[in-house]
Amino acid sequence: MRYTARKSAPPRRIRLAEGVAEQLSLRWAHRFGVESLGLGSLAASRLCILDSVIRKLRRAKDPDELALIRRSVRAGEAAHAAAIAQIRPGLTELDAFLVVQAAAIRELGEQVLVNGDFVSGPRCENEQGGPPSHRVIERGDLLMLDFSVVVHGYRADFTNTFVVGGEPTPRQVELCEICMEALAAGEAILCPDVPAAQVDAAVRGHFAANGLDGHFPSHTGHGLGLGHPEPPYLVPESIDTLQAHDVVALEPGLFLPGVGGMRFERNYLITDCGHETLTRHQLGLTPRADLPREIMGSPSR
Repeated sequence: MRYTARKSAPPRRIRLAEGVAEQLSLRWAHRFGVESLGLGSLAASRLCILDSVIRKLRRAKDPDELALIRRSVRAGEAAHAAAIAQIRPGLTELDAFLVVQAAAIRELGEQVLVNGDFVSGPRCENEQGGPPSHRVIERGDLLMLDFSVVVHGYRADFTNTFVVGGEPTPRQVELCEICMEALAAGEAILCPDVPAAQVDAAVRGHFAANGLDGHFPSHTGHGLGLGHPEPPYLVPESIDTLQAHDVVALEPGLFLPGVGGMRFERNYLITDCGHETLTRHQLGLTPRADLPREIMGSPSR
């Protein structure tokens, strides 16, 4: 199973599982609990698939896992602050990504992976987002930064959308305010034993009350940890229920052709009796570069 740099490497995950199984069977074990992903043809009769158990265990974050997520949060907040201060008309989306990546690395003092959506102008109108392109950011463009900083496998995931080098239109301001109200509606009921679908309904209900439910095609939120996204899923038909020690994201947004697209996101730790807000970066279309990078309270317009 070792890669020798002379021959193609074998399927490592399968070979590792087979090697461990062989050693254990020589000693005492005859059946083994595993996560199924990538195990291929390893004899099913000897396996006890643990995916459902692992899925449950991954939801409740231990202190060491939460510490890594908090480091990701710190790096993301630094990156958002750098974006506000440094991104200007004439830069490309790829330049914006490099600003974010450099700030995250400086904050943590180590190489980290940054991935997510870096889209501007008309590209913001597609809720799917996308990786950075060579598109030049123009004055007055919306810029949506929705990214994760992956720290030893763990990640936070948070977003802001802001206007580069100009002012938002009145309609964009109105949409931003509705997004913030929808975020607050979902946040207000984040606590253990609340069905994830109920949180989703609170957010979608606010958009519907403003005649905008058709312009929110995405999910309300999701769990965070080693993967993206993870349970619990905050969607209309979710079967999940919030539980203490979940880490979740709420990310309402609105996407209107000819007007613009925007998404705003925070991350939360579900506690025994409520929640703790983990991400405290500025939210809003006109964030200020002269404010501390960790801002709570009413977002800028």
